[in-house]
Amino acid sequence: KQVNMSIITPDMSDGVALSVISDRLSKVNTELDNIWILFCSVIVFTMQLGFCFLEAGGVRSTNVINILFKNLGDCAIGGLCWWLVGYSVAVSKGSFVGIDSEIIGFAPKGDSSLLTTTGPFLLSYVYMTTAVTIVSGAVAERISLVAYYILVVVMTAFAYPVVVHWVWNGSGWLSAGNPDRVGGYGVIDFAGSAVIHLFGGTCAFVFSYLIGPRSLIYQIDVFSKEGIDIIEPHNKFQQATGTLMLWFGWYAFNMGSVPAFSGGGSNIAAAAAVATCVASGSATVLGILISRVFFGYYNICHACNCALVGLVSITAGCGTIAPAYAPVVGIIGVCAYFAVVDIRSRLKIDDVVDASAVHMGGGIWGTLCVAFFADSDRIQHVVGPDTTGVSVMEQFGVQLLGTIAIMSWAGFVSAATFYILKYTVGVRVTSAEELRGLDFSEHRTNAYDYIESLEIDRRIAIEAVDVAQRVAEAMISFDLQLATRVLGYRNTSIASNDKLEEDADQMSLLKIAMRNLIRNLTAYKPYLPAHLFS
Repeated sequence: KQVNMSIITPDMSDGVALSVISDRLSKVNTELDNIWILFCSVIVFTMQLGFCFLEAGGVRSTNVINILFKNLGDCAIGGLCWWLVGYSVAVSKGSFVGIDSEIIGFAPKGDSSLLTTTGPFLLSYVYMTTAVTIVSGAVAERISLVAYYILVVVMTAFAYPVVVHWVWNGSGWLSAGNPDRVGGYGVIDFAGSAVIHLFGGTCAFVFSYLIGPRSLIYQIDVFSKEGIDIIEPHNKFQQATGTLMLWFGWYAFNMGSVPAFSGGGSNIAAAAAVATCVASGSATVLGILISRVFFGYYNICHACNCALVGLVSITAGCGTIAPAYAPVVGIIGVCAYFAVVDIRSRLKIDDVVDASAVHMGGGIWGTLCVAFFADSDRIQHVVGPDTTGVSVMEQFGVQLLGTIAIMSWAGFVSAATFYILKYTVGVRVTSAEELRGLDFSEHRTNAYDYIESLEIDRRIAIEAVDVAQRVAEAMISFDLQLATRVLGYRNTSIASNDKLEEDADQMSLLKIAMRNLIRNLTAYKPYLPAHLFS
């Protein structure tokens, strides 16, 4: 009222001038909202650097370049698939799934109004890369690069977009924005505990189970004490650095789910950031204490994973749960993490970086906890003003339904993709390539200056030739006991102490011993003379 409107707009009446100013302020708010989405998108993309550090440090030194190639494929191949097909599936109409032909390949066909979707597209792209990258760390060191890239195509063009459509599309059958939602408020997943982390973690869990554990020298069990020492992460500094980089990006990850910075959105974003900080901090402290009490020392790997599971757990409810409850969410998330670690160990699932425990365990709890801790007033700000009168158990049932649906879909797609790959292009590299390391086997180079893999090759070849020669000499001399002693440490089932009277029986058992030896030496075939396998 104190502004002299004639100075600003001398040719307009006061009413018209106020209308013009209001229109211009609205445009400024729109531009501010676009800048907000783009800023968060760029910060979230830096999380890929965190994944690179975390996964590169978590694998052995002979597999670093290979895991970096897979992270590059997540961004490049996954991005193209999301641009061409995935995004149109995610934003299409229909309660279950569909495809928007107007946005295929993100080609608006001259309609400039569709250009307003570029900001949300970029944010959805960086979220997608997170979901896919979860799998790469779990199946590292034994899945071939070609098989992994095909898996990326399936996940980004079809599997993941369906889940996005179900929960985050206003017409999705689980969406809180759907007037015909399944019940309660619909599935409340503010920033992706269910859509991103539960989906990616379940894919990692199923694919790790189906592909089997890593191959170790002497057929050592990955889950034995000796095996655990062999597969120890080679660079814990990189793991910790990657965790902190992910933590940094996670603030934008959770705040970016606020679609508009104006109109009170900044307050929701601020509350989401505080909840994210407190939940992850509480989970990290508990992880440090658990490692000291139960392992007898401070385990950096578990501390990092607990920090991440705290972040995963709060992601679904960071916009609807008051920061005061965030520590409880993070602490129970740690319990979910260790529960999945125990299940994984009992099922002999070799998850290299414990991605399934962090993302599936944290995703399950993070999705369900919204029903218990979400504030109704905050829900109305996020979901809409017409969402009242929903009981805790009713909302819990809806969250549980969403959890089961997403896990079932992710498990089905993962299993189907695995078996299709297995009987077509193959899934795993050979045992020899695993033992040598995928850096040299698939890329003919190493991440570090020292030639570690060549030294491994030399030791393997010398030992394999020595064992084969000694067994061959034992067979020639008909010395059964010598042959079985040579093969004894390879877990053959021959009873060397039984006295055998017939030469035929001796030769039969020696043939069994040689077959066992050949089976065990198959991994060393590239380094041995061909006649040994005839």
